[in-house]
This record gives sequence, structure tokens and C-alpha cells, in this order.
Amino acid sequence: MRVLLYSILTVFFVGLPVYSREKDAREVLNNPQDDPVAELIVYLEEGIPTAAEWLRETDDPRAVPALIAALDQDNEYVISTVINTLEYIQDTSAKDKLISMLGYDSYDVRFAAVQYMGTLRVTEAVSPLIALIETEQDDVPKSRVIRSLGDIGDARALRCLVKVLKDTTEIDYVRENSAIALGKLGDRRAVRVLLEMVDSDIPRYVLIDALAASGEIAMKPLKKAARNGEYRSIAVPAIAQLADRRQVRFLVKNLECYEVFRALLRIGDRRAVKPLIEYLENRPGYYTDYTIRILGEIGDRRAVPVLIDYMQNTNNEVRYRNTAAVALGKIGDRRAVEPMLE
Repeated sequence: MRVLLYSILTVFFVGLPVYSREKDAREVLNNPQDDPVAELIVYLEEGIPTAAEWLRETDDPRAVPALIAALDQDNEYVISTVINTLEYIQDTSAKDKLISMLGYDSYDVRFAAVQYMGTLRVTEAVSPLIALIETEQDDVPKSRVIRSLGDIGDARALRCLVKVLKDTTEIDYVRENSAIALGKLGDRRAVRVLLEMVDSDIPRYVLIDALAASGEIAMKPLKKAARNGEYRSIAVPAIAQLADRRQVRFLVKNLECYEVFRALLRIGDRRAVKPLIEYLENRPGYYTDYTIRILGEIGDRRAVPVLIDYMQNTNNEVRYRNTAAVALGKIGDRRAVEPMLE
């Protein structure tokens, strides 16, 4: 018992000066000295990680050289904090040095370096990152490597990401991150691969988000895929996520999923009014609330009669009738005043 008590007290009193110095580092900028940056650099040289965090709040030219010099310290907490700071200030002057740290023994340093490469889109890191996927044993940093490859968006990562996506021995979130990363490459070959995964164990929403992440380059192959019953369930929602006014006609012809209605609400184009009125009259159901909301947001007076009828029909659910009343209020047509007062 005495030995245990002695150990606890030793840890407490040895750690106390470090904690005190960290507290001092935080207070430097709050209580500026004659040269607070110089004082923070001293703290950083002494191995106080919070000094790096506070240096990022300055625009002093001495900060970056001091941060880069701190990468040579034998303190993983300082190094990882410095890397995060360089990422935050978007400084790439040490990118070569940080590429060499992708294989660092410390999990925290490795993770910070990988994240830095993705955030700052360091294309020189693509090959080392691909190599790291083969050797990385921890799933969390491996997933971060995959996300960084997607953020960089270099097609050299295509083959590697496809391999991970199709490897059923990998855990789910590693494969799912690979799907999103493939989408971010903006490569039509990746779009085809993602469409072909429609019947796999990769969740539908992940494939939809990945296809949408491909951007404008995916629109043509997605519209072609939407005509194919096999791929339609993910192609139509992906198009909806990408859609702008140019796709309104496609959307109103495919009123079949949540993403389509959300896109129409976001776009707010009057060309959708007539098809939505017809949908409300002939096919009310799961998306009724969205249909009414869209008509209200667009504000076209053509929707007033059908919304009044829907509001007054006691066979309709109360929540939908209330939504219709709100939509009529947004349109602001006098024809709705008397029915709303009844």
C-alpha cells in the first residue's frame, strides 16, 4: 500500500511542473509580455505542446520556423500538436519532412501526418500513402489514410482504393471510407466501380454519397445508370444530391425517393409545381409532407386550390393538413384566408 501511495504522489508531483508550464503557455497571449511569441517559442523548445497551439494564433514570421524545428524533438505529443498546428495554418514548407513521418512509430504522430496530407492535398504524398495502406495495422489510421487519398483526389489511388473496397476481410468503416474516397477522385472509372457495388454489403447511403462526391463528371454515367433497373436505386438519389436547375425535368419524372424531394425543395424551381400538384392529387403517401412544403416554398399560386382542398379534407392526417396551412400562409393568396379561418 505504501509503495502504491508513493507511486501516485511521485507521478503527481513530477507532472505538476509540466502542467504548470502548460498553464503558463496558455496565459502568455492573454497577458502579453513585451514579446509573447518569443516566450511561447521558449515553452515549445521546453516540450510544452500547448505552446504550439497558441503559436497558431499569431502571424509572427518566427512561429513557423520554431514549429518546424520542434518536429525534431523526441516527444510525440509535441510533434503531433505541431503537425496539427501546421495543418491549421496551412503551411506546406515542411511537407517533405512530414511525408517522412508517415511511418512514425507513434500512432498520434502518424495520424496527424496522414491528416495533414489530406487537408493540404499534398500530391507528393500519394505514393507513400498508398504504400502505408499495405502496412498499416491499426484500422483508425488506415481509414484516415484512405480519407486523405480521397481528399487529395489523385487518380493514382484508384486501384488501391478499389482493392480495399472489395476486400471483405476489411472492417466495414474502412471499406465505406474507401467508397467515399473513390467518389472524391472524380474519375469515371470510380463511378462505374461504385455502381457495380449496388448489390454488395456496402450500405446504399454510402454508395449514394460516394457517387454524389464524384461531382459533375458523374452526371452522364449516372443518368445512363438510372435507366437500368439494377442501378436505379442508387443512381437516382445520387443525381438528386448533385442536381441544380438543369436537372429539374429529370427530378420531376422520378418522384420516387427522399433525395429527389429534398433536391426540389433546395432548388425551388417553378417547373416542379405542376408535377408536384399532380403527385399530391394522385399519389399522396410517404412524401406528402415534402410535396406540400416544396409547393409552399416555391410560392406559386397554382398550388393554392389543391392545398386548400388538402387542408380542409378531414380524412387527411392532421400533421399534413397543418403543413398545408403553413404552405398557404407562405404563398399569401387571399383565396386561402377564409378556409384557414374556418
